[in-house]
Amino acid sequence: MEEASACTLYRCVCCWRRLCSPRIPRVAPGRDYVCIPAGADDSPAWSLLVGFLSASIPMISEDSVLGLHRFRVARSGRILGRSEDALDTLCTVETTKGCSGIASATAALTPDGRSLCLFSEHLDPGKNSATPRAQQLRLAHEAATMSELPRLPQDTCTHCRPVSAAGHLWAPYVYLEYVGKCVLGMQRFRKDADRWEQAGDTFPFHYKSQMTKLWNGDFLQGCAVLPDDTILVSLRPAQGVFLTFNCSDCTWTVVTTSENTQTVYVPILGPGVYIQGDDDTDDDGAVYFLRDNRVYAYKLRYYQDQEDQRRKLKLEPPTIVDSVCPFYDEGYGFLTHLGGRLMCSVWISVERHCSCDHLHAIISTFRVRPTSARQKGIDILHSTCRRLDVLSVGLPTHEFCFLQEYEDQNAMPPAMLEYPTSSPVIESSKMLDCCSNFLSVKPGHYEFEEPPEDPAVQINKDLYIICEAQFQTIVYVAKIENGRQSQLQRICCL
Repeated sequence: MEEASACTLYRCVCCWRRLCSPRIPRVAPGRDYVCIPAGADDSPAWSLLVGFLSASIPMISEDSVLGLHRFRVARSGRILGRSEDALDTLCTVETTKGCSGIASATAALTPDGRSLCLFSEHLDPGKNSATPRAQQLRLAHEAATMSELPRLPQDTCTHCRPVSAAGHLWAPYVYLEYVGKCVLGMQRFRKDADRWEQAGDTFPFHYKSQMTKLWNGDFLQGCAVLPDDTILVSLRPAQGVFLTFNCSDCTWTVVTTSENTQTVYVPILGPGVYIQGDDDTDDDGAVYFLRDNRVYAYKLRYYQDQEDQRRKLKLEPPTIVDSVCPFYDEGYGFLTHLGGRLMCSVWISVERHCSCDHLHAIISTFRVRPTSARQKGIDILHSTCRRLDVLSVGLPTHEFCFLQEYEDQNAMPPAMLEYPTSSPVIESSKMLDCCSNFLSVKPGHYEFEEPPEDPAVQINKDLYIICEAQFQTIVYVAKIENGRQSQLQRICCL
C-alpha cells in the first residue's frame, strides 16, 4: 500500500477519476490534453494576465511583490506554448514608499480594451488600514508601461474593486458600520476630469452576521457585468446577499433569492462571467464563476415588481456545472471569458511542501454547454500544466489575485468555435516526483451525470470478465445496452 500511495500514476488517476466527471482529463507536467478540430486557427487571439502576490508574512509584508504574468490563447482555444513552459513575466508592482506591504490586488480592463486598471492595497505601517493605489497598465505594446491613476477617496478605500461597464470604469465599495450592517457605494472614473466621483447615493444594507464566516476572502467577493448596463455585486455573507447597480440611473437594488432552500448561495468569487441565453427559449442567461475549482452557474430570472413596477432580478440557488481539476486546498483558481461560450480557467498551486523552485499552474480552455442542454457540463478543448517563476519564490505566502483577458493587437473578433471533432491527444507523462504527494484532494464526491440518450455507437452485448484470486476463479458480467454499461455483477465462483 505504501508503494501505491507514493506512485505518481496511482495518486493522480485516483484523484481525477473519483472527483471529476469523465469529461475532465487528467493533466500533469509533460502531459497535455488537446481536443481541437484539425486545421483550426492557432494564431494568437487573446493574452491573459495573471496577477500573483508573494509576501513574507500574511498582511504584514515589507518585501511583498505583485507580479503580472502573461500567456496566450489561440482563436481555436489552444493554449500557446508547450507543457512546463514558464509564464512570461510582464512587470512587477513594488510596495508604495512609506507603506509596509501589499495586501491584495484586483484588476479590470478599461472600456477601450487597451489598458488594465489595477487596484492594489498598500498597508499603512502600524495600522490596520490599507491605502488603495490605482494604476493603469498600457497593453498596446510588447513592453507594458505603468502610470498612476487618481487615488480613490479615503472613505471608499475599504473593500473595493474596479469594474468596466457602460463605457466607464466603476469601483463598487463597501464599508462596515457595525456587525450586521454595511453600506454600499459606487465610484465612477471621470476621464475628462481625471478623478473619481461618487455615483448615486450610498445604500445601507443589513445582513446576517453569523453567516460571514462561511467563506474566506474579502467582504466584497466579486462582481459580474450584466446586460442593460447593470453590475451584479456579491458579498461574503451567505444565503443570498446580492445586489445590482444600474449604471444609467445609479441606483442599487437587492436581488431576490429563494428563502426556503437548503442549498447555500455561494458568493461569486472575483469577476463572474455572463453568458447570454438561448434566443429560442425563455432564457435570460447565466453567470458563471469558479470557486474551489468547481464551475458554478447562477441562472438569471427577471420579473416585474408589483409595487414599483421595476424589472428586478431573481437568482435561484447555484448549480455545479463541473470540476476543472480535483485539487482544492493547495491553490487558487479564477475563470475568465474569451468569447461566445468559450472560457479559460487558471489554477495555481501555493503549497509550501513542494520542493520545486517554481509554482505550478493548470490552465484549461473549455466551452460551457447551454443551460437548456439536457446534459450540462463543460467540454475541454485544451488543458496543460505551466510553470510560474515568481520573483520571490522563497516567500512563504502566495496569493493568486486576479485573471484578466484582453484581445491581442490586430486580432480578429473571437469566432464562434464549432464543437471539436478530433480525437483527444494526450502527450506522454513525466510528472515530477516532487509534485506527486504535495497535492491533496478536496472533500466530497462528484456526482456524475447520466450518459447521453443517443450514443454515437449502438452496442448491445454482454461483457464477461474472468478473474483469478486465491485459488478461485470468479466470473463477472456487465450488460451493455444502447451503449450504456450496467454495474458489474458477480455471477459465479469456480
